[in-house]
Amino acid sequence: AAVILPKNCKIKGLNDSKKVPKKKHKEIYQEVLKQAISVGIGIKDNQVIDEVNIYEATKLAMLEAVGNLEVAPQHLLIDAMQLDVQVPQTSIIKGD
Repeated sequence: AAVILPKNCKIKGLNDSKKVPKKKHKEIYQEVLKQAISVGIGIKDNQVIDEVNIYEATKLAMLEAVGNLEVAPQHLLIDAMQLDVQVPQTSIIKGD
């Protein structure tokens, strides 16, 4: 998924979902949807993964998610890779 949040948005627990108890994930998810300016979803199935590998399928899904945003992003924060888009981006190791 790709999400555009307002500048200076603060959602408790959003910065590291691995440290948040599973029972809080839905609460955070609902807060993200509530505050989001735009949300885009990208999905690639097992056939695509088998054809191109998991890494490339992930990139394709991320590109699809960005393309499905209703508002053009100004900057992308991406988990450990670069995407072939004309948008400034920062790759963050363990940024999921």
